[in-house]
Amino acid sequence: MIVDGHVHIFSEKVKTNKEEYFDDTSFKMLYASNKAKISASGEIQNYILRENIDSVWGMGFSWHDEDRCKRENDQVLKESNKIKSLIKFFASVPCT
Repeated sequence: MIVDGHVHIFSEKVKTNKEEYFDDTSFKMLYASNKAKISASGEIQNYILRENIDSVWGMGFSWHDEDRCKRENDQVLKESNKIKSLIKFFASVPCT
């Protein structure tokens, strides 16, 4: 069995509008570069199938803003549940 033990999953909204989230200093530090890859659940599913991976442990992101963290956890969980046999989602807590 092949398991990828740490994959960050973002909502499609964050993926397509990442600059809007640069007010979070940790997110900006990691994802401001054009080389930084942001994946939503659909891309994770494609990655799993392409690489013949049995399962991934998907992580949210520890946003500084508690409401944003909750919204993102809820959205990513909703998307991950569509393919829950492939993604084991670990929700994140706000970074303080």
